Amino acid sequence: MELGQWFPDATDAPDEARWRALAEKALRGKPLARLTREVAPGVSLPPLVLAGDRDARAVGRAGPWEIRQEIRGPGLKSAARAASSELAGGTEALWLRVDRATRLGVRPDRARDEDPDPGLTLLTRDDLAGVLGKVDLGSTTVVVEAGANGLALLGALVAVGQGRGVGPADLRAVIQGDPLGTLARDGVLPRGVDSAYDDLAACVRFARNEAPNLRVVSLSGLPAHEAGADAATEIGVVLASLAETARRMSARGLKPGDWLPHAEIVVGLGRDLLVELAKLRALRRVVTRLLAHLGLAEIAVPIHARMADGLLAHRDPWTNLLRATQAGFAGVVGGADALTLLPFDRGLGESTAQARRIARNLQLLLREEAHLDRVVDPAAGSGAIEQLTDGLARQGWAAMQQLEREGGLLAALSAGTLAGRLAERQAVLAERVRTRKDVILGVSQFPDVDGERVSRPTRDPVAADRLLHSRWEAASLAQAGHVDDALRRALDSLRGGDVLRVGPAVVAAEHGLLLAEVAGAVPG
Repeated sequence: MELGQWFPDATDAPDEARWRALAEKALRGKPLARLTREVAPGVSLPPLVLAGDRDARAVGRAGPWEIRQEIRGPGLKSAARAASSELAGGTEALWLRVDRATRLGVRPDRARDEDPDPGLTLLTRDDLAGVLGKVDLGSTTVVVEAGANGLALLGALVAVGQGRGVGPADLRAVIQGDPLGTLARDGVLPRGVDSAYDDLAACVRFARNEAPNLRVVSLSGLPAHEAGADAATEIGVVLASLAETARRMSARGLKPGDWLPHAEIVVGLGRDLLVELAKLRALRRVVTRLLAHLGLAEIAVPIHARMADGLLAHRDPWTNLLRATQAGFAGVVGGADALTLLPFDRGLGESTAQARRIARNLQLLLREEAHLDRVVDPAAGSGAIEQLTDGLARQGWAAMQQLEREGGLLAALSAGTLAGRLAERQAVLAERVRTRKDVILGVSQFPDVDGERVSRPTRDPVAADRLLHSRWEAASLAQAGHVDDALRRALDSLRGGDVLRVGPAVVAAEHGLLLAEVAGAVPG
């Protein structure tokens, strides 16, 4: 066979007019516009987008991303085993997911978590030390989901490190302090907004003065994503969180240049590959431009992308492997600095070691075999993706402006206006799934009707409550009567609202004080 049959002459290459003619013929007279789909309000993807700007500046991550996998428990011992297994298998950062009571800094019986897989309950420094028993804190990044309890959890982590000879300056950690994200997710801030931001400001001052590698501020769009937000709205929520945090920090004497180096962004990864990829590029673009406008062009706020729980199916869960691979590809090519993929059996109960291993290995395959870390921005110049990126950046900025007109993200959360909009969108999405306008592989498309239901051991809530009560009582009894002068001074400092309160929180954690009591000692 001649080469000409394989490589047609360039003059025979179809142009746009020929493509449109062939497409309209295939549609049998129906308008070509029917192939255009709306991916977010005001952002559409047409059936054909010509080549993008060849000189477009790359937007993305330089070098490999961080493989960051979740540790949830359900118990402290199983969490410690999972942490060791993850690190031995190639995970680079451990993300400790905690339950509602730990995020809020209250007693477990005052904030029950209805999630079948709620996460870790950390009552004292010793609980955290047990989970991290075989983790080298000087070389491994530890990420703790702190919510509104960043002060106590930071104090506990620093205390654990110092007990092993690892000082704050050598800690590689992220304490995800996020009052707004906690309010969005849990609906309450037990000690109030002002007290939560006082604690966050104290954590920032500690990081600036003693722990340069520590990140303590989280700007999260994940709760909005899980509630049904489209890509543009999620970008808007992150930007509004940044604006609200800037105002709150400014009121406490901290400029953006003081706290942004200690911040990170957290977003979800959904089911649409092109949209999620473009969302990450758009988010980085608008944040970069915003920081440049503030004169902080040298600061890069890392983006942590997590596969969303809503992406997973309970029926025929093996198909979740495909969804995880797609989410991972979108996150990596979109430029995420850290990536978390979920086990395919997440949501069915306690994940097996095999499911966690597969989730971890998906990231290793994307890096070591697909080499997706070799190019800064693989999507640069693609007409469709550049158009989506630009559209999502513009609409994300518009979504932030709408939230600002409503008084800011805190006001929108308090008034319920954002929740109302997300509930409406969630209802639309549910209806599209119900009517099969949106199909779910293995559920509404090619369902395995004869397949066995996959199940995993689930926790007994009564037994779990009994165990937590016993742990709480044991920790309280161990602490009773062991109040020396150092602990008294630490408690007096916390109760007095000292702006440098992390040091006293470390002392309190070292003395075995319950983390909820550390949080409760601060006025609020």
